[in-house]
Amino acid sequence: MAGRVYALTALCAAAGLALSGCGPSSNAAAPQSSSGGHLAGAGRADNVSNGSAKVTLAPGVVEIKRNDVANELTSVSPDGSTYTFNSSAGHVADLHTGSVMFLQGTSIRRVTSVSTSGGATVVATGPASLTDAISSGTVKFTQPVALDQGAIEPNAPTPPGDYVTTPSASPSATAFRGTSPPAHLMSASTTHNVDLSSLVTAPLPLAQLASVSRTIEGWDTTMDFTPGNNRIDFTLTATRGQNPKATLSATGYIQNFIAEASFDVASGTMQNASFDASHLNGAVDFTWQASTDIGIGDHTLIHIPIKLEVPVIVGGIPFQIGIGAAFNAGFGFSSKNSTTGGGSKVTFGGDEGFKVDNSGQLTAQGAMQGIGQILSAIPTVTIAPAGFVIAIELPRLELGIGAFGTTAMGYVDVASSQGVSDAGALGVPCHGIILDVIGNAGVELSVLGFTINGAPKTEIFHQHSSTADPPGCAPGT
Repeated sequence: MAGRVYALTALCAAAGLALSGCGPSSNAAAPQSSSGGHLAGAGRADNVSNGSAKVTLAPGVVEIKRNDVANELTSVSPDGSTYTFNSSAGHVADLHTGSVMFLQGTSIRRVTSVSTSGGATVVATGPASLTDAISSGTVKFTQPVALDQGAIEPNAPTPPGDYVTTPSASPSATAFRGTSPPAHLMSASTTHNVDLSSLVTAPLPLAQLASVSRTIEGWDTTMDFTPGNNRIDFTLTATRGQNPKATLSATGYIQNFIAEASFDVASGTMQNASFDASHLNGAVDFTWQASTDIGIGDHTLIHIPIKLEVPVIVGGIPFQIGIGAAFNAGFGFSSKNSTTGGGSKVTFGGDEGFKVDNSGQLTAQGAMQGIGQILSAIPTVTIAPAGFVIAIELPRLELGIGAFGTTAMGYVDVASSQGVSDAGALGVPCHGIILDVIGNAGVELSVLGFTINGAPKTEIFHQHSSTADPPGCAPGT
């Protein structure tokens, strides 16, 4: 199967992200409903309005055509790692440990084991880079992303790295006259995962699942997506009932935008890669409040395992545009019976993206702006010094490879964070609020196929604002 040249130019007059095919008849869209529990959406047809894929597949790649995927693939595990086929017919029989499985319109994965059970073939897999599947060639597309054509993935994997932004000068009780900081205030971040194995094995259309709620490390979280006029409206809520008690709420929207990507591969090595989200506009209103009956420090970073995903298929190669979220809550109460809170509004608009060259050098591109406004602050009631940072990453736009078992290759995001510091009733009077709005771009080099280790990121824009009472008293202003 190695060394094959696979070419397709997609110039369909596709409406939005309709799943009508425009490739050769051998790659026509597979039936989306059939007996035997076949997965709807498996082996999806090309859906780009302007794109092309002219590539030579790498040695060791086992390519399974769309119709065969739809007819043979019966299930995918919730984490996207295990694929079950109803037999070992056709090219399914060619899969073996170490091979790269290319399911047209569905996934690209590295096979770690193959077994049989009751006549079915069970294939365990791990992530694969784009250069694992392609030895040379170019893949590119420019596609209007109609968000209402997406589906909700209720078991989205946690992306690598920690990309939630904290303020450039975090308010902290430490800044007040050498006062000892609250215990564990803004301590090392930890990312919490949650087992969603009881959920469906594939994304569900918005009409079937517009809201998902999960409890993660004591936080009751709910993510809602609602189609609007040329946009998607979203709501994220997170509540915590034990000390510190807290409620976070983010509401807003993202307008439809244009996704553009390009990948150049030569001799099994990525030469250039780029991703851009243009005409990206939206807004986020963020409010929060917290209280405690005891003096306490707590810091939690949570990636919400719920994502809106829109497929982009070109030349049978599956990509996914994902919209996810995360929040970072850091509380430091030095005394009991304390309360605090606040709110902000962030609007953003423009183009946001990145380029990576064959040395692994990441360069931001685009002209994105984000404007933050401090809307309100619940008066902090505390005797001793206190400091708080609440950050939210929404939207986080990811470009991933694969439909099932998607692995993020790169992302752009808008992260906003609001910090509050208060000297307390027993200290020198000072109450400060700062707001940072930052746009970032980042890549996962191992998934793109670059040889340099790490997951670099770069800042696209940064807006900083602050208030203080009395003026100038708070750190970071």
